[in-house]
Amino acid sequence: MTPKPVKKHNMEIQGKSVEVTVATPTFFDVQGLAPLFARDDIDLAEYWMVAFGKWLQFSEPIALSQLSVEEGIELQSLVPDPVQVIEWLSFREAKSPA
Repeated sequence: MTPKPVKKHNMEIQGKSVEVTVATPTFFDVQGLAPLFARDDIDLAEYWMVAFGKWLQFSEPIALSQLSVEEGIELQSLVPDPVQVIEWLSFREAKSPA
């Protein structure tokens, strides 16, 4: 199996210089997120934790639950946003039978 292509970014997170390796989402990565969006109460914090854990690797230990707003915004720019994932999943409203 060929590894997913990656990009590397250097950033300051929690007072440390950290190299962030970003994996390219696969079809099955995205499909695995469907249960997060099939619920009535979509939890965006849960989405970002899953997305950061799935597509980001850090050269230093990072406490994701302790990210500042600025750090979170910078990291979220590296992974697909929830709207993009929903589009990839092709969720559509059910149509009435004709």
